[in-house]
Amino acid sequence: GRVVLVGGEPGVGKSRLAAELARAAHGDGARVLYGRCDERSLIPYQPFVEALDHHVAHAPLDELRSQTAHGGEKLARLVPALGERLPGLPDTAPGDPQIDRYLAFESVARLLSGLSRRSALLLVIDDLHLADRPTLLLLRHLLRSSKRSSLLVLGTYRESAVGASHQLSETTVELHREGLLERIRLDGLEERELAGLIAAWGGADAPPGLTRAIHDQTEGNLFFVGEFLRHLTDTGALSREHGRLTLTRPLDVVGVPESVKEAIGWHLSRLDDHVLDMLRLASVLGRRFSLDVLAALADSEGGELERAIETAAAEGVVEEEPGAIGQYAFAHALIRDTLYSAIGSPRRARLHRRVGEIIEQLPTADPGTRLAELAYHFSRAAPIGAAEQAVAHCRRAGDHAMTLFAYEEAAQHYRRALQALELVEIGDEDERRELLLGLGEAQDRRTQSSELGSTATIR
Repeated sequence: GRVVLVGGEPGVGKSRLAAELARAAHGDGARVLYGRCDERSLIPYQPFVEALDHHVAHAPLDELRSQTAHGGEKLARLVPALGERLPGLPDTAPGDPQIDRYLAFESVARLLSGLSRRSALLLVIDDLHLADRPTLLLLRHLLRSSKRSSLLVLGTYRESAVGASHQLSETTVELHREGLLERIRLDGLEERELAGLIAAWGGADAPPGLTRAIHDQTEGNLFFVGEFLRHLTDTGALSREHGRLTLTRPLDVVGVPESVKEAIGWHLSRLDDHVLDMLRLASVLGRRFSLDVLAALADSEGGELERAIETAAAEGVVEEEPGAIGQYAFAHALIRDTLYSAIGSPRRARLHRRVGEIIEQLPTADPGTRLAELAYHFSRAAPIGAAEQAVAHCRRAGDHAMTLFAYEEAAQHYRRALQALELVEIGDEDERRELLLGLGEAQDRRTQSSELGSTATIR
């Protein structure tokens, strides 16, 4: 097993490259699994759970039973969908937390290694710079345990988000030292390459000066280039006449987008106010959002909301999640960030509180995801009177993360609970002590787990 990391700036084409490589690998007979990291991971090991959810949902039952004959009960702790397809898996009593996590990691490695023996296996993990520590620990364990398998992990990450002290840097240093890592740096297009892209896009050669002007503004970033060409076309500044692309107005008259937000802002400005209002509300839910929750937040009729989101999808602002009815994602993280930053802080806090109240009323088959969502939204609303709910939900989310061996995430939840407790008018000292004990236990187990991993590596 090896990992190839594709790094670059937002919009440079990392995800597109990964998608094309995955498509080519699938065409050559390889099995392809996909997962993505989010800025606020709803569940520990999210990209692995997403990838394995797909496999669990589509694998024949007999094959799935064979693949999970050893360690299936541990795997089901991390991937609840497995327990739904194989309801007869035994329950196991919790043991030593470090050993439990090691065995859970082994169950993932055993399954993926087994799949790679039948055919080459490509595991794509998008946005690794957003990965939580449990995910990176599992990735490291998987690669170390699968050195002789036909497994390739292809990860993308945003270079500007990963400094020397970033936890992804720590992981990559170790993997590189062990010979398990290769890097690819993806830069923007050069002028010559950009000229070819413009010609292919417009069906004709680019006029003099256009390629250089666009390159100067976008530095060849594919996302920005697309926004710029769309801008020129929609404003009528670029047209095709007699088989040639023609500028009808000088670029300085048209106005060149000076930044990503300006490009995105112009893109969004083509949408009417109602669609923009819905998208701003959706940005409070995160990069991904559910129409059901958005409808409740907007107090909008389903048909009206669906039309608004379909309009946004037609403009390339959002994308429907494949295989998930009513689930959408913003096409780019910067689109979501731009919309979210346009909401004033007081209103954002009120909206987060309302989202938390909506989620509290929704049925769910995945309590872990629900707890994490509630903890996130109520902690954002803690300064406006939701501190008690934030304390309660962050504590429950921390307790749940402990049962999944996600000690780093548990510690984060306990810290947020303690911060929210500071905002409670009459703080509960017993509650504070319990949270401090939980935080201490999570940090202690994290340390012990790291030491156990180091010992296993030495051996």
